[in-house]
Amino acid sequence: MPIKLIQPRKGFSPYYYGRGTYLGVFVNRSTRADRPQTAKRVIKEWEREIESGRFDQKGQTFVSAAVAYLKAGGDKRPIAKLIAHFGEKPLVDIDQETIDATAIELFPDHTNATRNREVYSPISAILKHAGRRLQTTPPKGIKGARTHRVVMAGRCREVGK
Repeated sequence: MPIKLIQPRKGFSPYYYGRGTYLGVFVNRSTRADRPQTAKRVIKEWEREIESGRFDQKGQTFVSAAVAYLKAGGDKRPIAKLIAHFGEKPLVDIDQETIDATAIELFPDHTNATRNREVYSPISAILKHAGRRLQTTPPKGIKGARTHRVVMAGRCREVGK
């Protein structure tokens, strides 16, 4: 069933809505257009985005998702650098390659443990809070250097592995 143009409801909203299923993707959202010709163009754009796999039903950007995450009680310390880097980038454009490149760009001389703590974990938490399930793979070596404690004759010393 194609996406149909729904007229605005009096007293509710001056905007037309698009409702229906296109290629298995259900759509029920405002076009934010008060003219039918403009609303039809918006619906055609949605159909092109669905065909290319770039349609985001919530229309969320990284900033809006990060702010929602922070309002829900998320840790704000690592988020500032990520907001400055991603800005208004749509969540659908964030994938594993983007996260990997961001970690290297923001923390070029740091260990993978730091990159995981400052980039991978916060991005994963923000995406999950926004309802986007992206299975992120952190870099190898995120647990840092392994050390063993050796106790000899009452003294303790650390031995690197």
